[in-house]
Amino acid sequence: MKEELMRAWERLSVAEEAEERLCCQLGELEAEAVSQAREYRARIMELMEQLSGAEKLLRSATSSFSSTMSQ
Repeated sequence: MKEELMRAWERLSVAEEAEERLCCQLGELEAEAVSQAREYRARIMELMEQLSGAEKLLRSATSSFSSTMSQ
């Protein structure tokens, strides 16, 4: 009986250590995911600014072309 309790205690100890390692890994993965999300958001904002600039340039060019053609 005592041996069974000792084996059960050892298994519990191993399981607790594994849980701690998994929690640590999960925390690291969460931090990495947050970092990547911030980077992706910054890149999206940058691309939106570029698209906005391109749209303005296109409108300006179209407007200039229309003015030239109407003269």
